Amino acid sequence: MKQKAAESHDQPQVSRWHFREKLMELKQLFDNDRSNKLIEVVEDRDAKWRDRAKAWFKLLWHRPHWPKLTLTGIYWATSGFGERAVRAGVWLLALVALSFFANAWTPSWNWNAVLPLASAANATMATIPFAKDIPGEGWLKVGRGFWQFLIAVQFTLFALAVRNRFRR
Repeated sequence: MKQKAAESHDQPQVSRWHFREKLMELKQLFDNDRSNKLIEVVEDRDAKWRDRAKAWFKLLWHRPHWPKLTLTGIYWATSGFGERAVRAGVWLLALVALSFFANAWTPSWNWNAVLPLASAANATMATIPFAKDIPGEGWLKVGRGFWQFLIAVQFTLFALAVRNRFRR
């Protein structure tokens, strides 16, 4: 059906089919009626914001946890399969804000002394092109590099969701 809609250039229908196809895949991973009902509440646009937020937190704590950590689960949670621009934007803002607060806070102990492989971390980070200009040493530099990577990925998901919203 998605392919048929794409062939007829019905982009809104392609979007709906793509989202539903991925949502069914996520529900199969959970294979649990309660989790699947919580997912439906989160995705119900007519539900109150408060009910949707409650469903998010219940889903977060409800077992099984492993489907939430799969690429499909993370893709759904962070951008609604590239179809929820607001969700992707909120995650992007949260990552940037957390980065700001983490860099403003100075740790009370030396992480490099706690984890003795700091020199190996420095050597590894020196080989990654975008990581050469990251300030810090050892594990601090690795953490900042990983955080930059997360922000770049989330920005990409946000851009995809915005593009899909305006395209469809």
